[in-house]
Amino acid sequence: MKGYVLVLLQFVLILLIVIGGPIAHSQSLFLCLQLPALVLLVWALVKMGKKQLSVLPQPLRHSVLRNDGPYRFIRHPMYTAVLLFCLGSVLQHPNAGRLICWLLLQTVLVIKINYEETLLLRTFPTYAAYARRTARLFPGIW
Repeated sequence: MKGYVLVLLQFVLILLIVIGGPIAHSQSLFLCLQLPALVLLVWALVKMGKKQLSVLPQPLRHSVLRNDGPYRFIRHPMYTAVLLFCLGSVLQHPNAGRLICWLLLQTVLVIKINYEETLLLRTFPTYAAYARRTARLFPGIW
């Protein structure tokens, strides 16, 4: 149930950011934040594969621990991509509502990551070692 609530909140906040103003119109912000976010998202999706892909934080029964592609550096590259892309959207047309939604999205994703990592630690014996050598969202930061 917790996973469903977190996913619902995540998508509602993304929707509010998107409908709150332009998604992308400043070329410099698009090139600096949003284009790299899209590249990271596609790369992570390709490496994850559609058989393992789920929006829910619970690992699927047939999941394997990915540690190649962007997963060599970042444990949650799709969340990183979502945060960067949405930040670019907020900066394109900043207002209090969009900024609050982005901060709430960040909070929801951190809660989701903590929950997901608890489940991954139970599922994959090597996850703790993997977590020690990779960043959660941003290499060198967190």
